[in-house]
Amino acid sequence: MLGIDTDIAFIWQSSTEFQISCGLDGKLEAAQAEQDGMSLSGEFDVHVARLETSCSNCVNGDVFELVGVEINTLVSSSSSCENVTLDDASSEISYTDFTSTTSASSQVAAISGGTFYQDTVSYTTSAGAVASFSFQGSALYIFGPTGPAFGLFSITLDGTSMGTFNASTTVDTYGTLLFFTTQLEESTTHQIVLTNQQDGFWFALDSCVAVQSSSSGSGSSSGTIPSGPPAATPIWNTNGGGNSGSNGSDNAGAVIGGVLGGLVGLALVFMAWRYYLWKKAGGKGDFFVALCGPTKKSKTKKDIKNDAWFWPMMRSRLAEPK
Repeated sequence: MLGIDTDIAFIWQSSTEFQISCGLDGKLEAAQAEQDGMSLSGEFDVHVARLETSCSNCVNGDVFELVGVEINTLVSSSSSCENVTLDDASSEISYTDFTSTTSASSQVAAISGGTFYQDTVSYTTSAGAVASFSFQGSALYIFGPTGPAFGLFSITLDGTSMGTFNASTTVDTYGTLLFFTTQLEESTTHQIVLTNQQDGFWFALDSCVAVQSSSSGSGSSSGTIPSGPPAATPIWNTNGGGNSGSNGSDNAGAVIGGVLGGLVGLALVFMAWRYYLWKKAGGKGDFFVALCGPTKKSKTKKDIKNDAWFWPMMRSRLAEPK
């Protein structure tokens, strides 16, 4: 759509010693550090925005901090539009090898420390895990967490690759914009597919927002984002893709149960081995006698000296050869 401008603004906080340049599509222009930001404009299209800094006279305490980037562009040709939100726990999203949870019930640090739309988030650490859904609208936003444990994911829209994106950041963030696209045909039902690209690295989906004109109806027909927050009905291990071995600390209960079961098994094997030695050493009676000792009787001094009323098999030794 020609004639539509897109504004991109870098926002920073900087010591005055820094030299800063910003630009679009390879064309850079100087900016002043004390401006705390710079806005760039271009026609609606795909652009590459670049910011460069240098400091030849910096000393300790001189810092350049990139606060963020703001983008202002057209999301609807309608004079009246609305945002329609789809929660990650909605049954309209199809998952393979994802797990849904809440921050309160999760023991994964990257999840338990965050806040999420309707308090649910769906995540995976399996390469090739997929989340997909259909929607109608002229623009789409996808939100989710990022952090040091997160990795690469790819997106296709209506069968066309939109690229591979990186959710890795130096600190954990929540409600972060993972993807945005606009200038879509609103009357068309679009299909979007998100795929985790790295095994062992996290990818998580929190919510999606489609921009629809107010006159486009409820948008609640099958396969489209409903107009209004849907009920949060978590999908636990959807499509049988329970993400075995990749659910992080959420499987702590199963791990503890397995360890305790293994210890009980080892104890039984050990007791059977001791019973075998006891019998071979000349022990008389069944396993219960070996474990608890024979029925008490009046004892001579010799009996008392050699007494072993409790767990006699634990004191057994092979008989000395005669």
